[in-house]
Formats: sequence, structure tokens, C-alpha cells
Amino acid sequence: MVNQSLENTLESLSGILDVDLLAKRDSIEKFLEEKGESFSLSNEKSFRAFVYSIFKDQNLQRKLDAMMQAKSKSVDPLFRKTFKIWNVLPHRLIKNNWDLIKKAAIRYHLPNSIDQELDFNDLLSVGNEALMLAAEKYYWNPRGNFPNFAWNILREKIRDDQAKKHPVPFAIRKKLKALGELRESFYLDDKIVRIADIKKELGLSEPELKDLLKLEAIWGHGQDKEVDVEMDELEYEDLSPSAVAMLIQYEDSQIVHDALSNMDPKNASIIEGIYFREKSLRDQAEDMGVSLNALKKSHKKALLQFKEVLSEMDYDY
Repeated sequence: MVNQSLENTLESLSGILDVDLLAKRDSIEKFLEEKGESFSLSNEKSFRAFVYSIFKDQNLQRKLDAMMQAKSKSVDPLFRKTFKIWNVLPHRLIKNNWDLIKKAAIRYHLPNSIDQELDFNDLLSVGNEALMLAAEKYYWNPRGNFPNFAWNILREKIRDDQAKKHPVPFAIRKKLKALGELRESFYLDDKIVRIADIKKELGLSEPELKDLLKLEAIWGHGQDKEVDVEMDELEYEDLSPSAVAMLIQYEDSQIVHDALSNMDPKNASIIEGIYFREKSLRDQAEDMGVSLNALKKSHKKALLQFKEVLSEMDYDY
């Protein structure tokens, strides 16, 4: 039995894109069936599967991409709906975020004296696979900002690759963990960890400390690494429903800057890092030298203070 709604949609898109999409009807219906979906313009998940099935044909993809770009100014409702989904198709996400691979490889590459260039190229290959995985998962379950979403997977996959090639001895892992606990205790007491404090508390010589800090930059604080992580298990806190979280996305707002200037510097830096610089919670925690759980608590405190400052400014949010 012919799905008239699908037939009409394919006919309309064919006219807009100047491509015969009706010829793909059978393969589209088969793909939708495999996904457990029946075509519906009003169902987001169903329409995503529909758009995916059209563009997964490699022979047509380049031509369709060119037509989508050429018609990007079209105000046709069906085209606008399709265009929005097209922009987050896996191949589009990969193309627009390719630089993340090199950034991750540079940040987490552990230099060595043997085959350094080959080792770095291997990381780029690992990063490529991770970005493809992230793009595919994000398309079917989008949430938050894709670069942040993808960075979590890139980081874990590249770190795992480096850990296999450069295993950390147990004794060093213990020191990394001790260093992490030291940083966290100082942070919670609003103190700055100085080199002299680390050397004294951990009983390290200057060369030992230098080597430990290099390892910390790659492996963090000695905790077990996340390997083959499912996207749902990665830390990405979605605060989009929050009125305050939505407000502070407006970086140029004078109200926001006035509020931040009246906050505790540490709390203000957390807000700026997560919302203005679009860092994930994990990256923010790493940059501050604290555990993820400690950062979560501080994040909540920072948002609470932000609300209080807004109230003092008589801002109604």
C-alpha cells in the first residue's frame, strides 16, 4: 500500500531540489521499517530517519548537498524543516567540526623519542573514528552543543589509545591520585596550589614533579579511564530549561557582565568557562584541577550566587 504522505513529500522535495527522489521511495520505506518508524512529517524521530535515508546514498549525497546549499534561502516550510535536519546529518557534522580531531590529538598526545610523527598520525586516525561515532550518535539523539558532545568521545578514545601505548605504573597512578586529592582540598578551601605545596605534600624532587605534571596533563588524577563509553554515560549536563542558564548565553548582555563582576571570582570563572567558552563540565574540572563531582557542586553554587546577584540587582528572571 502506497504511503500517500511519503509520496507527496518526496514529490515536493524533488521539485525543490531538482532531483528525482521518488525513485528512492522503496529504499526509504525499507529504511524506515528497519528503524521501526512509519513516515510522519510531524514526528521528529520519523522525519530524521526520512532525511537520513535520502542522504545516506553516497552516489547522490554530493549532488543533494550542493542543491541544499544552493536553495538555502528558500522559505518553503518543507525545505526549511529538511534544511534544519540536513545541517546535523553525520557527514555535515564531521565536515564542519573536522578541526576537533587535530585539537584533541595535540592536547592529549604524549611525545616520545621513537616514531613520534607516526604516533601522532595514529591519534588522528583514532580521532577520526571517534568523531564519526559522535556524529552518528548525536544525529539520532541531539543534545547540547555538538563540539562539546563530540569532545567527550574524542578525549576518551585518544586517552585510551595513549594509555595503551604509554601505560602508567601503579606507583605513578597513586601519585596522580594524591595530586588530584591535594588540588581538590585546596580548591574547596579557596586556596591556590603552589609548586612548593605539591613538592612538600607529595615529597617530590623537582624532576619528579615536572614528570608528574606532564603525566597529569594526559591522564588526569589517576582514576580509572573510561573505555568504549556509550554517549549516554558521558557527562553533559543539559541546563537549557533554566531561565538563568538561558540568560547567561547572551554574552553581550550588560546585565550579565554586571552580575559577574559582583560575584566571587571563582564562581564567575565557572560561569564564564561553561557558558561563554562552551567548555564541558569535565574540561572545566580539568582546567581547575578538581574532580568532576567537586566541579558539579561548585557549578550549582555559582548558579545560585548568580541568581542571588540578579535578585539584588532587581532583575526579574
